[in-house]
Amino acid sequence: MKKEGKEKIFKRHLELRDYLRTKIKSLGLTLFVAEKFASPTVTSIKLPEGIDDKEWLKILRQKYKTEIAGGMGESKGKIVRI
Repeated sequence: MKKEGKEKIFKRHLELRDYLRTKIKSLGLTLFVAEKFASPTVTSIKLPEGIDDKEWLKILRQKYKTEIAGGMGESKGKIVRI
């Protein structure tokens, strides 16, 4: 981190956030948070109606070796977090 520098690290996080959000929208999925509130480290996606979050997370983990988190509190079962 010292070698790269915090400004470059912050810039990279913002670029990756923007890239991920663009790709999510291109898949027809809906982001949970408006652009002006988007975190540079966590992106939340609304689950499409009728999708079982636990089953979807299980498929991602087992088939694609990808671990992402479900929602918490009021958003539990409604979103996933990357």
